Amino acid sequence: MDRASGGAVRVVEYRTEWVADFEAERDRLAEVFSGSGAAIEHIGSTAVPGLAAKPIIDVLVGVERLEDAEVRIEPLRALGYEYVPEYEREIPDRRYFRRPSRRPRTHHLHCVEHGGRLWRRHLAFRDRLRASPEKAAEYGALKRSLASAHPDDRTAYLEGKDPFIRRILGALATLLTCLFLVPAPSAAQTLPEPTVFGVVAGYASTAGLWKPDADDRTVGGAVLGGYADARTPLRWLSIRVEVLWSQRGSDVVLPSTGPLPLMGGVRADYLTFSVRPRATREVGPARLHVAAGPVFEQLVRERVDATLGPTLNREVATVFGVLAGAGVGTTLGGRWRVELEGRVYEGLSDAFSGDFVSARMRSFEAVARVGIPRPRR
Repeated sequence: MDRASGGAVRVVEYRTEWVADFEAERDRLAEVFSGSGAAIEHIGSTAVPGLAAKPIIDVLVGVERLEDAEVRIEPLRALGYEYVPEYEREIPDRRYFRRPSRRPRTHHLHCVEHGGRLWRRHLAFRDRLRASPEKAAEYGALKRSLASAHPDDRTAYLEGKDPFIRRILGALATLLTCLFLVPAPSAAQTLPEPTVFGVVAGYASTAGLWKPDADDRTVGGAVLGGYADARTPLRWLSIRVEVLWSQRGSDVVLPSTGPLPLMGGVRADYLTFSVRPRATREVGPARLHVAAGPVFEQLVRERVDATLGPTLNREVATVFGVLAGAGVGTTLGGRWRVELEGRVYEGLSDAFSGDFVSARMRSFEAVARVGIPRPRR
């Protein structure tokens, strides 16, 4: 999955001692990265039981920022690791180290942003092979064949593996692996998500729930504002806070005591505040989520057609409701959090009211978010 040049290619049968080798190295690295909250994982072929591999332990370190690895170059050098910055021309969002500096090498160290593209890619590939002995056997046979065909050409060996890796990391294979075959990582193995701040924009289709029953047509409106996803000690759980400008309304035909029904529209702009627990599940490069919680809306502006004004004669300044939704997101450029969400707003208190009539609001909303994580202090 990485490029390097030169050196012989040697693939050997799986060795059970590779697990202990990684665990010993993890303990050494944990001291170097102490206090940073880094997560350390065993990746590559030596992390897959039964898989033939080059006898090199690949270690993935997830850091909050790449600077957390850069400031530890000297402590890592004391452990025997050589920093190789030239590979950053090809993979700029990774800091790469190897031990020892001369071949034969025993360890490769990949420092990447925790939760970012490379972090998820490495773990998705490893977990797919762990979950499918058939795929692992296929990969082992391919590697033996390539090593035999290109014993002195590391670049050709790596390029020969690329089609298989791309196929394994395909959307369907990754989805099936993460949803059905691979257990979620424990909280002790992973960092909590950083707090994310960003903007929200979307569209709401709102209908009125009238008492007594009335003919109603939906009305479209905008949803604009900002949000924060506050981290918790659990990586899969955050608290989503939104502050929005929300437009809601309804076109309605109301029964009347006269010969003709009352026809008209109502519109309202609200300052909306919501707090929702948000649960996430990583599926390859995607991040699935569900979120639900209470909503508080403060009326900013109300517009009632003149035909309905005498009937809806009580101003409702504050509205309460619930908001529930689900969506999918990903990380772009190793940092930007991009997300799409579909959700339902259900008003629990009246938004419009009169002596003999009232209405709650129900909205179906589609929103997009763009956010950026705040670095840990």
